[in-house]
Amino acid sequence: MKKGNFLGEMSRLAALSSNLDIYKQSVEELASTYLSREYPLNMVKDWITLNYYERWETRYRVVKHTGTENIMVVKSILNPIWDFIDVRNVQKGIQDTWEGSEIPSKLLEATLIISRKWTMNFGDLVQHFNATYLESFPDVTTLGDLFQSLHL
Repeated sequence: MKKGNFLGEMSRLAALSSNLDIYKQSVEELASTYLSREYPLNMVKDWITLNYYERWETRYRVVKHTGTENIMVVKSILNPIWDFIDVRNVQKGIQDTWEGSEIPSKLLEATLIISRKWTMNFGDLVQHFNATYLESFPDVTTLGDLFQSLHL
């Protein structure tokens, strides 16, 4: 899931907006873009509700990152079940299982986050097929070239 991208874009829009009304309009357009890409409405609403004013209030704050943040990413598909799973409990279960083993302490202290991606749909399969098919025609760079090479 692209929550980080969405929040980063909210921060960028806040910094570029000269007043709250312009920021509100920009966030509405951002939400519209994500919704048109079939992101779940409740998820987008939650991102906005939880971060709207915070991004506006902290738009000029400078944050220094030390580069020592310790995170562990669990990669998954976009599945609504993740809305009902408490990641902190999963992390605690992992840590309890690993405790006493030879797992480095750095891993035991890592913050667990979930990275979700879209499942493959028919459009993705067609796009992959088309790309693979076009590779069989080395002189083809455009769709017009393909039709010419096929003599259609």
